[in-house]
Amino acid sequence: MNKEIEFKTFEVKKDEWSSSRFVSETFTGNLEQDQVLLKIDRFALTTNNITYCAAGDMFGYWGFFPTEEGFGRVPVMGYSDVVASNHQDVQVGERLWGFYPMSNYLVVKAGRVSQSNFFDVSEHRQQYAPIYSQ
Repeated sequence: MNKEIEFKTFEVKKDEWSSSRFVSETFTGNLEQDQVLLKIDRFALTTNNITYCAAGDMFGYWGFFPTEEGFGRVPVMGYSDVVASNHQDVQVGERLWGFYPMSNYLVVKAGRVSQSNFFDVSEHRQQYAPIYSQ
């Protein structure tokens, strides 16, 4: 994949959730070894998302999707499709259920691949419970 894609991600101030913003980043289309580009197309908003904000620093929820100091990316459960893959066992077109930021795209590093799922084995995800890396 060699076309540029604009990632749009919703962020909140960690200490003032009523203050939020959308951040745009340009993805050049270059994936490193084992990286996968996911297009997030729907996710659920529940009281759990408020819990993720409230306990963000205490339980590390803000670390799942790193961003600028003082801001956080609220984790959500939802669906995505693989639109590009540089992992031999993850195919374009696969439909996934998982833990995502409120964004339209996400790049992950696939590992521990099975027929039904894979884990994001990016370095910043290693300290978290595996259930949050699927």
